[in-house]
Amino acid sequence: MSTLTLITTHGPVDLCFRPAGFAGGYEALRMGQVVIVVSGVDVPVASLADVITSKRSAGRPKDIVALPALEARLRKRDA
Repeated sequence: MSTLTLITTHGPVDLCFRPAGFAGGYEALRMGQVVIVVSGVDVPVASLADVITSKRSAGRPKDIVALPALEARLRKRDA
């Protein structure tokens, strides 16, 4: 996985150039993408389920720590 972390006034933002867990790269992620609106602009992003898959595959300490909260949010959303 190749990632660039940007530090913003709203917190860190990770830009991932080769997402872990997706052999097909971004083409595979596009299948499950969702669109969020940022300042009136549609921005396609990975689905929460795909973010969880990627973090689990990457296995970095910060990803492992984030998994319980992300999985809880996914369960709550799907309930």
